[in-house]
Amino acid sequence: MIANSLRRLARTMEKHRAEGWGWRYDGLEDWPTEKIIAQLQAIGIDTDAERFLQQATAARGFRALRSDWVAQIPEDKRAPGLFWEDFPLLGVPVLWNRLAPQVICADLIEERLHRVVKAEEEGETLPDVDGMPADLAAAMELVRYLEGVERPHRPARFDGVNEDGYYDYAQWLAELVETRGPAFPDAVTQIADVMSDCCYAEEFQVDLAMALAQAGRREEAIRRALATVERFPDYIWGRISAGDIFERLGDRHQAIRHWVEVLKMAGDDNDWQIAADRLAEALGGTARQEELDELLRANPMPPCNLPSPLSPRQAPGTTAAREPDSDVAPNVSATPRLTRARTIGRNDPCPCGSGKKYKKCCMA
Repeated sequence: MIANSLRRLARTMEKHRAEGWGWRYDGLEDWPTEKIIAQLQAIGIDTDAERFLQQATAARGFRALRSDWVAQIPEDKRAPGLFWEDFPLLGVPVLWNRLAPQVICADLIEERLHRVVKAEEEGETLPDVDGMPADLAAAMELVRYLEGVERPHRPARFDGVNEDGYYDYAQWLAELVETRGPAFPDAVTQIADVMSDCCYAEEFQVDLAMALAQAGRREEAIRRALATVERFPDYIWGRISAGDIFERLGDRHQAIRHWVEVLKMAGDDNDWQIAADRLAEALGGTARQEELDELLRANPMPPCNLPSPLSPRQAPGTTAAREPDSDVAPNVSATPRLTRARTIGRNDPCPCGSGKKYKKCCMA
């Protein structure tokens, strides 16, 4: 079925290209500005290169200008088999970037974000912008746009950028903080702080703290990690990450303290197991094995109410598999066994199969 649909689409595209409609699939990026303007005028749209800036300023966004232009197309250009109503859809963003880049609007920001995310998806490397990677430069444009309003109004302004976008820019920005943070700590700090005013504040601050630790900014990383734990006391990944940061910075005592707190507050077996795994790495290979055993006995794994996402037959921490119809209770008195393969990290693929990271799917 899918193969047949793709073949029909390929035939349609081939036919349309032969009839002169190839721009519907190829875009207008390769068209000279003069050619785009001439085609707009030919289909009845009142514009030119000199007046476009004025029209963009009045419209204040792609959608308003497109609607105005489509309304100008005469009926004879809208006949069946003609696609001129699509031309403004493609022409507006191209002309806006070329003739009115100083007229910043949500649509322009989204178009630039879309360009860099799509390039990443296709494995294309875009040129740097003023010595900054293209993805980071696009993110900083968004930051400046959001900073143009007071903090209470930033969520709505970001929604204007994100709501009609093809991609989830919030998730993409969180990943950008992680990947670009070690090399560009000042830029990602600004991104994380502004985005924290819009959504997922705990996520952005956790990712920022780790990025700062990786960048060698010890004091700032610790301050951010502790502030996140204090601000979001029930956000268990804030505590896990705080421990990770202290471990990375060489303060194992503080790392252990945070992971023990996770054992105490864990509401499911996965969170408990992640903390237990970290404690096992920190203590299990030393003379403190008895301390580890005592910690796990004092803070047992919470009851597992649902099947383990990675093993329906055996939940993490049990000492033996139990058949579904068995009347024998699992051995709950023994020290839970650590099974690293069963834990799910916040940046791992979500076990539900959505294709998203765990932190952006079921963990949320």
